[in-house]
Amino acid sequence: MTHALQIDSLRYLGATVTKISHKIHPTAQTYAIMLLAQLRFSNLDDSMSASLVKLLNRLSACGISIQDVISNHIFTSSDDVSEVIQLLSKAVIEMKMSPVIAELGQVEAMGTGHLDPLNDVPEVMPVKKLVDVSQEIIDEDGNVVLSSPAEEIPFNLDNLRKHLAQVTLARCVLPEDVAACQKLLEVSVYDVTVERLKHKAKVFDEMGLGHMGLGLRCPDLQIWMWDWHQKLRSHLETEVADIIAAKAKQTRERTTCLGPFLSLVKLETLSLITILEVMQLNSAGGIADGMKLARALLTVGRAVENEFKAQMCKCNNIAIPLLHHVSNHIFFTDLGYRDLHTRRVTAAKYIQDNEKWTTEWTQLLRVQVGSILVDCLMDVATVECMALDKWTSEELKEMQPVFYHAYEYVRGQKLGVIRLDPVVADRLAKDPLRETLHPRHLPMLVKPKP
Repeated sequence: MTHALQIDSLRYLGATVTKISHKIHPTAQTYAIMLLAQLRFSNLDDSMSASLVKLLNRLSACGISIQDVISNHIFTSSDDVSEVIQLLSKAVIEMKMSPVIAELGQVEAMGTGHLDPLNDVPEVMPVKKLVDVSQEIIDEDGNVVLSSPAEEIPFNLDNLRKHLAQVTLARCVLPEDVAACQKLLEVSVYDVTVERLKHKAKVFDEMGLGHMGLGLRCPDLQIWMWDWHQKLRSHLETEVADIIAAKAKQTRERTTCLGPFLSLVKLETLSLITILEVMQLNSAGGIADGMKLARALLTVGRAVENEFKAQMCKCNNIAIPLLHHVSNHIFFTDLGYRDLHTRRVTAAKYIQDNEKWTTEWTQLLRVQVGSILVDCLMDVATVECMALDKWTSEELKEMQPVFYHAYEYVRGQKLGVIRLDPVVADRLAKDPLRETLHPRHLPMLVKPKP
């Protein structure tokens, strides 16, 4: 049988196995055969690389452990096992399946038999907190003794240890690529956050305070922001459609058509960018419980521009040129002149491409785009405020806007600002720092792309 017939047969088998509609129940050996074929013929057929993602999805849906597949007797060579693990690790990182990465690392560690250099190092005993004090109990002989106090590891510490253990196992199979490690760390952060939110809800339920603290009449900030996001997304659909329709009716082009610029990024992404950027500007620039209007508009417009350029770089696999800083003492040496010439040639190469999307937006365009998004957010963002009537002690509720325009006098000049509702401002002041810290402020393993 020729290679072409073998590839066609394997492609048909893979399509049949990965389709859930077929009444076929593949076993671990079936997936082992498919992975071995993927390893043998991946260099002959490029389409088999795309089928690996479907195979992993089907494997996860069937509930078959990846350890059972790797340990199957189909693999007769340890080199084949190592190559299959490397092949799976790259696909799993792209699919953002961090638990599978940890399982692959465990299989790699058991199969290769590499000794961990930290095996002989004693484990640090974690700090435990007291859950229940010791009590007097009567033993079998009738003597009164003190029971041992109940202790447990704090949740944040225990969650961090589990997270680091998975990252350590993943290092066994990950290639020596810091970008892949950075992506795994970013994906695993979501798992840690989900566990923390589950623990938070469990604690509130045990205390009888209701889900997410609603019993304390102090709703979580994320609930408000999610409600604003849903309203803003639907409002932007209508607003962008109206802008495009209004521009089509105009005969004279006196103003900039903002419809194409607002259509560069998905409306859902526009909504998230607007909410996050405006919330992060709270109390910035010396404005208490608010922000400068001009700064807010420019920040939102610049964020939309950067998001569009990042999507273009990702879709077209455009590498970002790295600028190496040269020390001052080699400016006027031969090495310094050669380095300067190299940088000029590189800059000229990127200028000659003349990509329209790489052109920076003007400040006026950023303000116009930001003004539309911020204005839409101010129209839909509301919060429920409650107060007690002084005379009847009746509880009054009212929906009030979260953001509103105001003025401040700075050195005798009137400055336009955006104020936050006192309820939202107080909630932001009570939130811990980790809830409002943006990922861009955290350290990274690789230089972030724009």
